[in-house]
Amino acid sequence: MLLFSICEGLMNLIFPFKWLHTYIPILPREQIDYLDSPTPYVMGVLSSYVDYEYLRENYPIILFAM
Repeated sequence: MLLFSICEGLMNLIFPFKWLHTYIPILPREQIDYLDSPTPYVMGVLSSYVDYEYLRENYPIILFAM
């Protein structure tokens, strides 16, 4: 629930604008490869799915909320 709330909070912060790109508040484990998408995105990933060190090395511009 916290992850969903954080993603929704980000969407509310850009009001009155609308996010027109990929938005997945809770990314299922089976679709973790979507992080390699070449388009802008907001995706919530549970910490149990991926190692933080792996994410930091491969995706340097990811925002982490712990």
